[in-house]
Amino acid sequence: MVFFNLGDQGMEDDQFIPWDDKCFLNKTTSICDSDAASEFRFVYCGDGTFPEAVFLGSDGIDDTYGDGDKLTDFYIRIYKEIATSSPKQVKKTLASDLPIISKMGSQDDMSIACIYWNNNERVRHNARLMSQWQLAKLHQESNELEAKKSTLCEKIERLKDSRELIEKQRIELTYAENDLRRVEESLEKIEGNVQTILTFDLNLNKQN
Repeated sequence: MVFFNLGDQGMEDDQFIPWDDKCFLNKTTSICDSDAASEFRFVYCGDGTFPEAVFLGSDGIDDTYGDGDKLTDFYIRIYKEIATSSPKQVKKTLASDLPIISKMGSQDDMSIACIYWNNNERVRHNARLMSQWQLAKLHQESNELEAKKSTLCEKIERLKDSRELIEKQRIELTYAENDLRRVEESLEKIEGNVQTILTFDLNLNKQN
């Protein structure tokens, strides 16, 4: 479950409900269990605030995206679909996309529920804030990859400068070159994702 709230730094995400350690592989807790009431995990906010959106997914979703930023980003993409499409179109998109995501991920059934403020202007505003969240995460990931790329380039140059490479060094060079290629591919993917987000925001602004 992911909660989206407006904070001092923009859109904030929280996953208050911890993962159930009893759910592992094909084992899961169920309302059919003899002591099901004790197995419910819940969170209560009593300070008068109400989240901008709450997403709840079945374990097939969690097993595919984990319980970190990838899960949050997945729900943001759905929220953005809500901001630019009709409810009917969002359901149609999910119906076609979830089986594909399941096949590539957990290979488990997937269900999603969402509660959000039914106000178009508010939803669009939140979608823009979520874009900022995504861009910040991509910027952080890009910086980490650039640092890794620099280290790999230095290692490759150092190994290539050696007049004769022993077997261990040749293996290290091959691994470093393969790692560098993967890092560069990841950086290209990040740049593509950044452009997608910027294009979304541009189109969203045109709708207003």
